Amino acid sequence: MFLYRLIARGYNKNIEATGLGLFRIAYATVVLLEVLQIIYFRTIIFQPLTLYTTPALFIWTGAVVGIILGFFTRTCSVANYAFTVIFIGTFVDYEYHFDFTMIGTNFLLMFLPISRVLSLDNLLRRDHRTEHQTDFNRTQQVSSLAYTIPVFVGVGLVYFDSVFAKSMSDSWIQGLGVWIPASLPHLTWNDFTPILDHYWLILVVGYSTILFEGLFIFAFWFRKLRVPFLIAGLGLHLGILFTFPIPLFALGYMAFYILLVPVSWWRYFSHDSRVPGLDTPIVTEGSWRQRFEIVVIMTYLLIIALFALATLYHSPIIETLRRDFQLDQGRLGKAIVRGTRTMTNFSRHYLGITPHGVFLDGHYRGYRHIVALTHLEEDGSETWLPIIQEDSHVHWLNSGRVWAKWSFRVNSPRMNELQLVRGIRDFTGFWLAKNNKGLENAVFRVKLKEIEIPTKWKEGFLRTQKNKPWRHVATVRWNDGKFHPR
Repeated sequence: MFLYRLIARGYNKNIEATGLGLFRIAYATVVLLEVLQIIYFRTIIFQPLTLYTTPALFIWTGAVVGIILGFFTRTCSVANYAFTVIFIGTFVDYEYHFDFTMIGTNFLLMFLPISRVLSLDNLLRRDHRTEHQTDFNRTQQVSSLAYTIPVFVGVGLVYFDSVFAKSMSDSWIQGLGVWIPASLPHLTWNDFTPILDHYWLILVVGYSTILFEGLFIFAFWFRKLRVPFLIAGLGLHLGILFTFPIPLFALGYMAFYILLVPVSWWRYFSHDSRVPGLDTPIVTEGSWRQRFEIVVIMTYLLIIALFALATLYHSPIIETLRRDFQLDQGRLGKAIVRGTRTMTNFSRHYLGITPHGVFLDGHYRGYRHIVALTHLEEDGSETWLPIIQEDSHVHWLNSGRVWAKWSFRVNSPRMNELQLVRGIRDFTGFWLAKNNKGLENAVFRVKLKEIEIPTKWKEGFLRTQKNKPWRHVATVRWNDGKFHPR
């Protein structure tokens, strides 16, 4: 069987494990920061906050720290995945796209040999194997699949799905898929007008992003292409890091690119640069255990591919084709729709396979307002809450899932008064608690700035929106521990 032989070839290639160890540390550090953010904002994320939530979050923190240190790594990985499904897998208002990458990757961590190097577990193994140095050196190496499968699942499938969504987006088709969100102050935390004002550069960035994401899943398997894709990918996510308030999303994906660094580069940092067998086939005897593991890997990849195809079946471009050719009209068509939806719901919750329509037209079409909050001090001055700053950009504390909550659920292109009032209540109450201010006679002002949503490139557009005036549109209060929206 061709697929079996292909997987077996990767399985039987023995390479230095340093890159995998560094990936474990970098990626788990990002997960740790995500968990710490959840802990910091837990009183508004979990309503009501149960007696068990906070202890569970701290146990999760300990499990992630264990993965970073490589201490009881397998046990910590299992606990990490369980908490990921329990918490992140059930988020609705506070979910964002990196959540699903974490679900899929944390599932993989339970099975990957991530503690072979740079871990306390490895040091403990070293103490027991000093008499058998050759065998110990062998344990410092891993199958090349331990590098490629996480990249395929965590990055390749995400990029590929994203291209299907972008292909039906007017802004991306025009080459403005990066420029439009980067030109809206409430979706960014830095002003890059000097770059945004170069039309041809913007087109190159926009179209290159689509091309890069479309080719990645096919190209990263080839060793000679990995360094160019490594450089391009790091550049893409550095841009995201400095432009958009999703820093852990950017850092998380940059961690995956550690796995694209040529293995030979790690020889200078490995425990022993003279370790034999780097990037060479393992001498195997074709044992039943090896054959079984290859079959398991093949089955996992086939299942992942099947779930990915089910997700793509509901992508905008495929849905358009289904509608045009009336593929959903018959009994078979309706059965396929029901089956793929069931598969998508399962894979989204447990494997992280889900649509990834990031920064599409629907995120900002009709979104012609920015809402900010200020606290009215006793002397009559106003303190801007760390949500939207006075210059209209996003505050650094308002990032990731919290930014997604404020920008797309509390606020949205079509403002919902009930959601807005609840969001203002939650964020003002949280701010008062964090600043040791009581819920007695606290007054907040709701600020509104009306902006434009561009349909074509305009020079100086971002600063034009920033310079538009704020208007005071409402006053809300906390009195006697109760929120009064009017």
